[in-house]
Amino acid sequence: MRIARLYAVYLLTFLVGCAYFIGAPFPYSKLTTIREALALQSLGNIGDQVFYFDGPSWSVSAEFFFYAMFPFIAWAIHRLGVGKTVTRIVLAWLLLLALRVGIASRFDTHVAYAFDWWFIYIARTSESSASSMACSSAICSSSKRIPSSGCAFTRAGGPCSRSLYSRF
Repeated sequence: MRIARLYAVYLLTFLVGCAYFIGAPFPYSKLTTIREALALQSLGNIGDQVFYFDGPSWSVSAEFFFYAMFPFIAWAIHRLGVGKTVTRIVLAWLLLLALRVGIASRFDTHVAYAFDWWFIYIARTSESSASSMACSSAICSSSKRIPSSGCAFTRAGGPCSRSLYSRF
């Protein structure tokens, strides 16, 4: 299982990073340390630090986030269809963008900058949209119910041109 292999290496590097502080005052709070140990950086600013001493750990956290998100996106695509799911994701993203503009116009630049930092780097909103598109194309390419000629990716030579439906 990929997530188990990744987490084992992640935890090892986390412990090696913690060993650096043996005999010195530990500069991070317990909440931040727990967040980092559980790879929850992508869920927002939990604790007193956004990025910890193990800088690349955000990418592992983002990958764990997508592993956790995939079943929900796949369910939404199955339940609502690709078009409605993508439309709702885009609308949610635009709502967050409007929230960002509202925050920038009402508060000082520091608050707007902090929100931008969270919106772009921490909340993974743009990556969530890209992940949803990838899930949509994967489901489109493996679904027997969607003819390959009816998929927009087929005309572009994308993954739907090799769908299971076209093999029958």
